[in-house]
Amino acid sequence: MESLGTVKIADLISNASTSPSTTAKIAYECPQEVLDTGGVICAYIEGNNNNRNVFYQGQPEKDSSLAWEGKFKSPDSDQDNVGAVKLKKGSRILEGSMHLTATYLPRANQSGVRAGIYTSTYNLVSVTYNDNTGEPDCHDLSKIKADSRRVTTPFQLQAEVLTSCQLENKGEKAEKFDTIDFGTRGSFDAASASNGTISATSQIDVRCTYQTPYTLELGNGENYDGSTRRMKNEKNGNFLAYQLFDKTASDVSSPWSTLTGNGNTVNAVNAYKVEGRLTTPIAVAPAAGEYKDTIVVKLTF
Repeated sequence: MESLGTVKIADLISNASTSPSTTAKIAYECPQEVLDTGGVICAYIEGNNNNRNVFYQGQPEKDSSLAWEGKFKSPDSDQDNVGAVKLKKGSRILEGSMHLTATYLPRANQSGVRAGIYTSTYNLVSVTYNDNTGEPDCHDLSKIKADSRRVTTPFQLQAEVLTSCQLENKGEKAEKFDTIDFGTRGSFDAASASNGTISATSQIDVRCTYQTPYTLELGNGENYDGSTRRMKNEKNGNFLAYQLFDKTASDVSSPWSTLTGNGNTVNAVNAYKVEGRLTTPIAVAPAAGEYKDTIVVKLTF
């Protein structure tokens, strides 16, 4: 059996339509005197899971595992659970081959996957059937496993999961987040708003490889003045001051500062609720119009 090599998984957390995989060729040679006139070989993987084609590579000391799926393909069969190859006559031997492809499952089928190297050894079990025994059902693992005509070949599979994180909005990679919209207000209401009287919220989701440490920061906006975030009316140049608060923990709000966290399981996010509030009353009611600001969200890992 060829080596499967090392698979580099750069972006486990994405919703990519294709998954990292690797393929190895399995070649068989059998002396003709062992088999009558030909034969069929059934093959399956012996691993650490009862599922016939889904297996796990683990880092037990780190409470972490990585799921992959094995599929066989040969010129005579395209079965997705076990392999089947019809042996052909060669020079004083019977020979045939198939391919095993190991594909790492998308994030929905993964769990606590830390960044790092995953290495595990599995057994490729090959069971040979003479032509005179009839065509075997290679999908019936109970019968194949009970058969004594087998060769067991250990093979190693290795993967490197790279550290990755992304910002998300409603389950998708975020290009922007929902607007913190204070709505339509009268000038007097906006001018007399005390801290918290007029507020609105948005949410920022962070997805990372398991236990990856990160920091989450919010910029000061485009109209920052001293220590005050401000929205601007582009038509008349007026401003409205506001503040941002972290409202992630229940209804408790605290002024936003740099937050730290660790990656959840890869099919779950850490959600952060951001609350905006118009701040202190102002002496002159703001001019009518639309007031806006843009905040940059920065994720560092």
